[in-house]
This record gives sequence, structure tokens and C-alpha cells, in this order.
Amino acid sequence: MREAQPRDRKQQVTFGFNLAAPGYDSPALRFLPACANRVVEIANLQPGQRVLDIATGTGTAAIASARKVGSKGQVVGIDLSQNMLEQARQKIANTDLNNINLRQEDAEKFSFGDNSFDTAICASGIFFLSDMLAGLREWWRVIKPGGTVVLSSFSKMAFEPMAETISAQIQAYEVPSPSSREQIDTPEKCFNIMQAASFEKIELQIEQLGYFLSSLDEWWELVWNAGFRIRLSQIPTEKIEQFKVEHLAAIAKFMTDKGIWLDVETIFVKGKKPNL
Repeated sequence: MREAQPRDRKQQVTFGFNLAAPGYDSPALRFLPACANRVVEIANLQPGQRVLDIATGTGTAAIASARKVGSKGQVVGIDLSQNMLEQARQKIANTDLNNINLRQEDAEKFSFGDNSFDTAICASGIFFLSDMLAGLREWWRVIKPGGTVVLSSFSKMAFEPMAETISAQIQAYEVPSPSSREQIDTPEKCFNIMQAASFEKIELQIEQLGYFLSSLDEWWELVWNAGFRIRLSQIPTEKIEQFKVEHLAAIAKFMTDKGIWLDVETIFVKGKKPNL
């Protein structure tokens, strides 16, 4: 029986990530911390700065940022998913850090005042927004003049050909396709949306964060605990095992003697708010 599913995009994203949160730090998803740490490196944070970590998830980038800004700095990590924030709290509790504040916030409409942060970062999260341009304009609002935003997105080839396979199979289970939305899966699209949001001195770089998955089970571990879970959660519970069997049978053709290649071509974007 299909459970009542949220129809609003933000509710679907929140619902899916609440389910995925317990396994979000699974080894199969090691591209996520790699991406988060790279975003922090590119941000070039300085001691004493105030940093906003958007879509903080389980707090990987927030923790790395907190170490960079030191005891005189502060990091605010925000997410829509309470379960993700709870995972982040547990991770932070196992560190010696006391300069991280976690809050449930909407990345398209913050409660923060204008010019509240020196830097805003977002690793692997912007493409889950209902309106990415509106989100970027809100991020622009809350950083100080001369401040920086650093984000990451995935290229068109990331997770292919497996992503196309799973999307088609999910649709066969009468799960609606995601509504057509603008994608930022090329450097040109990333540059254009940053420019439209009034950022300047925009810098882009592409890096391959991919690796081989050792087994079909490791691929399933990834899809079950990542953004794919948003649509998987719309399959009736009693049909999930059937879907898993069918899906892994289809993915088996991508197995090589090295494993399944996971392409994680990532676009890193940095822009500055003009000194007004």
C-alpha cells in the first residue's frame, strides 16, 4: 500500500532525506564528504569568520569549516531535514568543537538578517531547491558585501549510466517524474545563474571525485541513502524489494573486473558579492 506522500517539492525533499539520514555517512557515499571538504578548501575560510553552511546534511562541511574559523569564528549549519540535523549533532558532539550552531531553515527564505555572514557554502545541495535562482539571491542577501559563496553541483555525466536506468525503472512503478526544472549541470549554466543572482568574480572548476563500487550491494547502499531516496520513497513499501531485485539485475551489466565505475564529475563554483 502506498503511503500518503507529500506533493510539495520541499516536503518531498525533506521526507526523502529524513529517511536517508541514518545511512548518509555510509562508505558507498564517500563522494559526499570529499565534495564537502573540497568546498571548504575552495572557500579559503579565515579565523574569526562567520560561515553559513547551507544544506549541511550530517555536518561534514560545518565541522571542517569550524576548524578553519577557529574559536573566534562561528558556523551556522542549516537544513530542512530534522533527521539530518540530528545526525550532525551526534557527529559534532564527538568533536572538541563548540562553535557550530545547527538550525532548521529553508535555504530559499532565511530568518537571518542582511549581511549576516562572511561566507556561505553549499556542498551537493543547491539542485534540491525548488527555485535555485531565488535561493542564490537569498544567499547573496545574507552575506556581507565582499563576501563569498562557494557551491558544488554535478555535471551531466555524473552517476551515469546508472542514474538514467534507475529513473526509468522508478517511473515504471507509476512514480511521477520530477517536475521539469532548470539544471545547473554545466559550467556555463553555473556561471549564468551566479551572474543572474548578482555575483561577480565568478570562478569555476571541474573535478572528478569518482571511484569504483565493489558490488551491486554497494550501489544499492548509495541509492538508498542519497538523493535517489526522494523518488524511491514514493514506491509502495511492499514493492521495494521487488524493485531492488529488478534494478540490481539491470545495473549488473555495468559491472567490470574493477567493479562499477561511479562517475562523480563535480562543478565547483565560487562568486563574490560586490562591495556595495
